Amino acid sequence: FAIVHFIILIVFKPYRQINFAGIKVHGLIPKALPVIAKEAGTFAKNKIDFSQMLQSLKQGKSVEDITKFLDEKADDFLRVKLAAKMPVLSMFVSDKIIDQMKSVLVAELHNMIPGMIDKFSTDLGDKLNIDVIVEQKLLEIKPESIHQSFNKKFGLQITIVKLLAIIAGLLIGFGEIFIVS
Repeated sequence: FAIVHFIILIVFKPYRQINFAGIKVHGLIPKALPVIAKEAGTFAKNKIDFSQMLQSLKQGKSVEDITKFLDEKADDFLRVKLAAKMPVLSMFVSDKIIDQMKSVLVAELHNMIPGMIDKFSTDLGDKLNIDVIVEQKLLEIKPESIHQSFNKKFGLQITIVKLLAIIAGLLIGFGEIFIVS
């Protein structure tokens, strides 16, 4: 029991490095967290496929959502903003003409969406520095919260292992008593 408890304890504690009789003591996970964070960032950079994400953006519902958004903005521009900036023009332009202009404009913008996504997302993976973002986010996690999450998720299993250690210790002790006597 004590050995299992001690092993779990040294994995997480102390959270911060301390000097104990001239020896630097640090929990295994808190000490390894910077290395783990860097490796996870590198892993994410190598495994996240931005071209696949961009391809999904250029197809199906994403393009429809963008087109719907552009349709709303074009309608607002042609009916409200353009009329406010050029009131004389709004006197000569009917709703039918505005609808025609909007449909032509939105159709053209709809056709431009994949090209715009390509143009503005070139080398997106390099621009985002996903490895740095992942590393920074992992380094923001406090060792205390990792320990709490671990205990929350695996508390029952840890208790079972401790109980098994107690039972094993008792069996070994009784076995020794039986063999010696």
